[in-house]
Amino acid sequence: MVLDLYKNNKISVRGQYNKRPFIHIKDAVQAYQLAIKAPKEKISGQIFNVGSEEQNYEMGKLAQEVVKASMKNCEMELSDTNDHRSYFASFKKIQDVLGFKVNFSVSDGVKEMYQALETGELIDSVKTRTVEWYKKLLNEPNTAKKFLLNDSIF
Repeated sequence: MVLDLYKNNKISVRGQYNKRPFIHIKDAVQAYQLAIKAPKEKISGQIFNVGSEEQNYEMGKLAQEVVKASMKNCEMELSDTNDHRSYFASFKKIQDVLGFKVNFSVSDGVKEMYQALETGELIDSVKTRTVEWYKKLLNEPNTAKKFLLNDSIF
């Protein structure tokens, strides 16, 4: 959405009511660090959702948050989709067991990404578009070899 805003001064969302949880990469790293440092008996065999309930978003609301955080006027095209995959997650377990809490918001991430696009630190390339990058790796075995783990990119 940030790239769409930056390049086209427009955000297009298909599935405005679809729900997804979001987390800033710095918070995800913090969660990994907490898990690594945690006593084994506290986390062994456990599964933790990482994030916060406040960052469970409907995609249309997320688009509004992107516009608000960027402080840019833009066109928004919000529509529905036949793909109704949606989910919100609970993060109570990681908060209770490891004391995890997020320190960064979607707004923080939007500002960082927009600024990185403006300065050229982040560029629009196939590597920054997840689905296109995966397709490239699947279709170009020589490129994919650089990213293999146990002889697989998955």
